[in-house]
Amino acid sequence: MVSIKINIFQLLYSELIHVFENSFSADFSDYSISNEACNHAPVTYRHSKTIVLNYDPDCVNQIVFQLSHELCHASIPSDVPSNLRWLEESFAVLSSFFFPLRLKNIVVSKYKLYFQSSLAACKPCFPLSAIPLIDGDLSLLASGSGTNNYNDYGNYWKVAQVMLPLAEKYNDFWKVVPYLCKIPRNLSLKESFQMWQLSVPSDIGDIVVIIKSALLG
Repeated sequence: MVSIKINIFQLLYSELIHVFENSFSADFSDYSISNEACNHAPVTYRHSKTIVLNYDPDCVNQIVFQLSHELCHASIPSDVPSNLRWLEESFAVLSSFFFPLRLKNIVVSKYKLYFQSSLAACKPCFPLSAIPLIDGDLSLLASGSGTNNYNDYGNYWKVAQVMLPLAEKYNDFWKVVPYLCKIPRNLSLKESFQMWQLSVPSDIGDIVVIIKSALLG
């Protein structure tokens, strides 16, 4: 009997890429992906079209957790204004929960446990007062919550959970994400959302309004 070893990464990658390209209307064909155990955290380099992961090849949950997060970043062609980095990260955190649950090679119950355990150590840097978000919380989020690289994943997951029902309800939800980079810098949050809405195709502009209403009231 001939034994055929399936490359699980290629299997998961192909499935995820198909889902992401359909969901984001984005093209990832120019991106190269590597796995480097010495890299301290997964990262996306837009300038070189490179995603560097740091996963255990035997842990399928870790592979899709990291790859879903980074593909969300890669869907955005260029850098997002710094005061909106928290929103980009919130989309990426949501992506790492939302998409793996839709893959045929992932056991949903096991992945949910993996996701919860992965975020358990990510305590919010400060307690969000409420959602819709208030000005004080927005200022802290916009500044990175005091972190060096906008990695307040505890709070980003809180924001992501508010957007989760929207992602489940609206088929075009993810299509507005790549346009975050079209927003000019040095705008207020209200102005940023207005410019974001104007930058997306007119048939999905309402999605931006819906996201704004959920997060800002």
